[in-house]
Amino acid sequence: MKIQKASAVPFSLSNHSWASREWLKLDNGADIVREIKGGALIRIPGPAIPVLRREQQPNTASSPAEVFWEAHYLIELLQHFAESGSAEAAHSLARLTYAATIALDKIAKQKPQLLRSLARQCHVWPVTKKKREALSDAEKKLFADIELGEDSIIELNAQSAKWKNDDAGKIAGHLLNYMHRARSGAGFFNYGKLGKALRRLPEFDKDSAKDWWLAAKMIFGWSYPEPQKIEELNLLVTAERDRKSPGRMRFAIFRILKARFVSLARNARYDRKPS
Repeated sequence: MKIQKASAVPFSLSNHSWASREWLKLDNGADIVREIKGGALIRIPGPAIPVLRREQQPNTASSPAEVFWEAHYLIELLQHFAESGSAEAAHSLARLTYAATIALDKIAKQKPQLLRSLARQCHVWPVTKKKREALSDAEKKLFADIELGEDSIIELNAQSAKWKNDDAGKIAGHLLNYMHRARSGAGFFNYGKLGKALRRLPEFDKDSAKDWWLAAKMIFGWSYPEPQKIEELNLLVTAERDRKSPGRMRFAIFRILKARFVSLARNARYDRKPS
C-alpha cells in the first residue's frame, strides 16, 4: 500500500518552525517571526522540534528517570527493528544519536558541573566528529565500514574542504539539506513543484554551485523577505559599513550566505569516482 506523503513546509532556520493558525490559537505567547495567510513562522526555544509533528506535547510532569526509561525502551525498539533489517529504523537511530550528542555537548559546555560526577568515572564519551578531521585507526575503520560521507553532497576531503561551520555556515548547510531533501523526494514529505524544479538542476558541485545558489536564494527569500529584521540573520553582519541601511544589511546577509553555500560544494578533482 502506497503511503501518501504530507505536504512539506517552506524552509526555515533550525530554531524556527511554521505553525498553523489553529496551533497559534493554543499558544498565545508564541514568538512570531513572520506572519502569512495560513499561519506564521515562529521562534522556538531550545532544540528545533517541528511543532506540528506531534499531536500531544511531552509530559513535562514526568521525572527524568521516567523519561530515561521510556527513551531507553524506544532506542531498544529501534535497535531491534534495525537488526531485523529495517534501514528506516537504523537511520532513525543514527539521527536520534546525533541529536542527543549535540544536546549533550551543549550541556557540557554550558553546565559542565552537571556531568562531572558521571564523566569522572568514564573512559569514553560520545562526541560528533567530521569525516575531514584527523581520525584514529579505529575511527577510520568504522567510517570506512559504514561508508561515512560517500554520498554526501558537501566537500569532505581534508585537502580541499574550505567551508566554515560558523553560524552562517550552519544556515547555509541547513538550506542545502532542505533543497537536497526536496530534490531527492525521499522522506515523509511531498515537495511538489519545488522538488520537480530542483531535480532539473545538475548535481551539486563546484561547477553548478552558483546555479544552486540562485534557487537557494529564492527559497530563502520567500521565508525571509526582509532578513535584516530577523535577529539571527541580523547578527551575521558585523562590518559597520554593511550596517548603515536596511538595504545594505540585506545585501550583506545574502552575500555572506552565498559565500558559505557555494563553499560547501564538492571538488571533482579530489573525491569524485570516475564513472
